[in-house]
Amino acid sequence: MDDEGSEAAARLLAVVLGATILHAASATTVYDVLQQNNLPQGLVSQGVQSYTLQPEGHLEATLFGQCDFFVTIAGKQFKFWFDATFVGIVQPGSLHEVYSVSFQAEFT
Repeated sequence: MDDEGSEAAARLLAVVLGATILHAASATTVYDVLQQNNLPQGLVSQGVQSYTLQPEGHLEATLFGQCDFFVTIAGKQFKFWFDATFVGIVQPGSLHEVYSVSFQAEFT
């Protein structure tokens, strides 16, 4: 390869690397999606392996497996169960039409 070809290849490599770094820096997590929609990040279990978000707000998230955990709110405990994959619609201030998530409230 001549000097001109080597220089063009080096420029192309620099552009590709720059684009890759820029894309990685702009990538978000499901927790960022929640925060951007004025929802608490703790609304979704830790350990989300992957997620997809459609333009209309349809969210599908996959965990490493089923999980459950307790949340205490105002002195009352709530138990949440998440299936390995769960879905819902995310809109500013709202997560609705949620499937594959259950909870048990403490009644006194």
